[in-house]
This record gives sequence, structure tokens and C-alpha cells, in this order.
Amino acid sequence: MGEWRKEFDLDRFLERMEKNRPSEAEREKRDKDLLAKETIKFETALCYEIRKQFGIHYFEIHKHENTTSLPEIEKHIDLLFASCIGACYTGREGNGKTNVLLEIFIQICWLEWFDYIKTHGYPNPGEFISRTCHFAYTSQICDLLGHREKAVTAKYNFIDDLGVEDAQGYVLSALDGFFEDIYHKGQGIILSSNCSKKDLEGRKGYERIMSRLHEKCKFYILPSVDRRKLESGKPNPHWRDC
Repeated sequence: MGEWRKEFDLDRFLERMEKNRPSEAEREKRDKDLLAKETIKFETALCYEIRKQFGIHYFEIHKHENTTSLPEIEKHIDLLFASCIGACYTGREGNGKTNVLLEIFIQICWLEWFDYIKTHGYPNPGEFISRTCHFAYTSQICDLLGHREKAVTAKYNFIDDLGVEDAQGYVLSALDGFFEDIYHKGQGIILSSNCSKKDLEGRKGYERIMSRLHEKCKFYILPSVDRRKLESGKPNPHWRDC
């Protein structure tokens, strides 16, 4: 052991290591720079997923500050993040339901990411978003199920236009199974529908679906203002900027 220490002075090596160790200020700067870099990567991935899942149209027109009933919606987001209690938004066409879902999608992705990196390393942003949030129109889900394909689910499932689909027979049974699968996995459900809660409850074959939704969601009626039109009733080409 003595001969070995002549060739390699462990004490001197450890002294050098300690001397070269970054200071607390240097470590803080390094961590801050890494956070900034990873945040940009996450934001880029989130923009890509929004375009992919919601479409370029909603990606371009969505504005946080113009979200219908934003202060109330942010309370729903807090509840969703804290307890996985979702929401079903009903109301007339054009009152911003899809944009509400998009706003929740964005905020819950950020909340989940910041919560994750507190105790873990930085994940692959695209993979993290994909397993955290998934958006689809009910008609798209039914089309997949009708072709005997598996519909994607995630920790939070955003489902638009419930009630527009004409699900019957096998597709209705498969749609029931889709919601059942989400329920048993303990995942979140956030929906929109042009139908009222009463109309959805009265649909033949939707009894089990609605039972699950009552357990997983709170129902909200968004303001009955068609933001696509002016008060005069004429089409409003700038309705997203109202």
C-alpha cells in the first residue's frame, strides 16, 4: 500500500478535487443555465405537440388572455392538478370550448413538468408531453375504434365534441370501454360538448359513460356567447381578438 501511495498520492488528489470543486455560486449559475436551456426545449416540444394534436389553426389563434372565463378555468386547472378531477364544458357552438381545452392542456403540461423536475432529471420533452396529455375529437376516437384500433390515452385525456359522434353497435361498446379504461387507470378526463348534460344523460347507450364522467368530472356551462359573431348577428372575422 505504501509503494502504491508513492505512485498515486490519494491525499493530494482529493485536495486537488476539493480545490477544483465549483463554488455554490458557480453551481447555482450552472443549474440556472441548464434550467433555461431545458425550458426552451420543453416549450419547443409543447408547441410541436399543440400543432400535432390540436392542429395549426388552434395553435395560431389561441391566446391565453382571451380564454373564455379564464379566472374560473384556472381554478379548474388547480383542482385537476391537485386531485385529477376533470371537467366537462358544455354550451353553444363558438363559445370557445376547444380553446378552453387547449389552455388547460398548456398549463397542466407546464405544471406537471415543473413538478417532475423537482425530484427527477430532465425528461425527453416530447415523450413526457405525450404520456402526460393527449387531445382528440370524439369522432376521431370513434373512427379508430371502428377500425379495431386502440385509442391513445395519457395521464390527462382531452376529448372534444362529445355527442357529435353517431356511435352505435360495436363502436358504442368500444367507446364505453375506452372511458372505462381511463377510469380504471385513474387518469384525468377533460371534455367539451355542444350538448347539455341532460341531453348526454338521455342518450341511449351512454349510461355507463356518463356514470364514469360524473365520478371523474365536474360539469360546467360556458357563457352562451358565440364569439364568432358580432352583436348584430353578422359574422365576426376577428372573434378571437374580442
